Amino acid sequence: MKNDLRKLSYENSRDGRIKTMKKFKALHINSIERTVTEVTIEDSDSLKQLQNLVGGFIEPAGSFENGDYVFVDEEGLYKYKTFFEVKGFHQPFAGNGEVIGTTNDGDNASAETTLEELKRLVTFSTLAEIRERF
Repeated sequence: MKNDLRKLSYENSRDGRIKTMKKFKALHINSIERTVTEVTIEDSDSLKQLQNLVGGFIEPAGSFENGDYVFVDEEGLYKYKTFFEVKGFHQPFAGNGEVIGTTNDGDNASAETTLEELKRLVTFSTLAEIRERF
C-alpha cells in the first residue's frame, strides 16, 4: 500500500543509469480548517510544495515509529493562532503540518501512516485553549 500513489517514469541519465521521477502521498494537517487530508507531492519540487502547504520554511517536528516525519512551519508560532497536536508528540504545533515517509536512503516517499490513523491521532486547538492547558 505504501507505493500505491507513487508514479514512476524513467529517463536515461548521462551515466546510463535509470533515473526515477516520482510522486508521493503526503498527509496535510490544516489547523485553520481543522482537517486532515491526503495530497500528492511531485518529488522533483517537493521542498517548495511542502513549504507552500505549511505556509513557510519547513522543519521536522517529530517522527512516527514507521519512519514517517511530521513537518511544520518553523515560524508558525509567529503566524498562527490555531494549533494541532499529534498524540505521543512532545508539544502542540502552530499552523499546518505535513506527514511524509522516507526510503532507507533518506529520499522522500509516500507516508505509511494512513489517513484514518492520522485523523485518530490529531486534535486541534486555538491559542486560548492552549493557554488554558499550559
